[in-house]
Amino acid sequence: MSTEPPTLPAVSVVMPCKDGAATIEAQLAALAAQDYPGTLEVVVADNGSTDGSAEIAARWKGVRVVDASSARGPNHARNTGAGVAAGELILTCDADDVVDPGWVSAMVRGLRDFDLVGGTLDYALLNDPERRRPHPADPLGNRYGFLPTASGSCFGIRARVLADLGGWDEAFDGGPDDTELVWRAQLAGHRFGFAPDAVVHSRLRSTASALAKQGYDGGLRIPLLIRRFRPAGLPWGGLLRRVAVFTAYLAFVWPLALCSRRHRLEWIRRAALAAGFAAGLVRRPPTERRP
Repeated sequence: MSTEPPTLPAVSVVMPCKDGAATIEAQLAALAAQDYPGTLEVVVADNGSTDGSAEIAARWKGVRVVDASSARGPNHARNTGAGVAAGELILTCDADDVVDPGWVSAMVRGLRDFDLVGGTLDYALLNDPERRRPHPADPLGNRYGFLPTASGSCFGIRARVLADLGGWDEAFDGGPDDTELVWRAQLAGHRFGFAPDAVVHSRLRSTASALAKQGYDGGLRIPLLIRRFRPAGLPWGGLLRRVAVFTAYLAFVWPLALCSRRHRLEWIRRAALAAGFAAGLVRRPPTERRP
């Protein structure tokens, strides 16, 4: 009887990047320090950076930099990176976060049992106490009362499954760009699970302008997500509850926002998200741009 250990799958980490010069080296150092003993490559998909991010990444051994500037958005960058990736497993993370040393190994363990997985986001290490968020009780909780989802900053998928799905939908150039793929995969019958030991230390936006942009971009594509998945059973109840919670928050928290920076920054983010959502309701749906 053979006692040879099972062959470890080759892994490609695809990282979209747009003007990440201030943070990308910390993430690349974390990826270089991974304890995964199998084949591992890092693909940085540069989405039109003007701050030298691509040049910084190119200096790192084992890192491939690809030009993903022909269209904006993280999904275009992810598709471009995945298109040249050699791994059997595709993992995605962001250039402004830091992965734990065991992140790749934990994601690989999760993908033994599932076709796609999400991991754990930690907000303590990289953020000031006033900007930290509590860990959710259900990390992959059902968004809008529909299906569980994961963040693209801590995500893994089998390469063949990603190819079968046609990649990330590039009509989502911000906002719920990752949710769309995860929901579509589950509706197609693929198994989605949680890799709890796959930890990414997430860096939150810390300025009013950055939070406003993040919130607006995040809200802008939510109506498109709703239109896409309502025929599949996305319930109105979950959407209406979310609208009610946001309305109540904006109405009752604004006095605290006047005297507390923590509340002010969160109020700005949510107000911008609401504005983006309103704009998305009246905007003509973009043409889908799948690869």
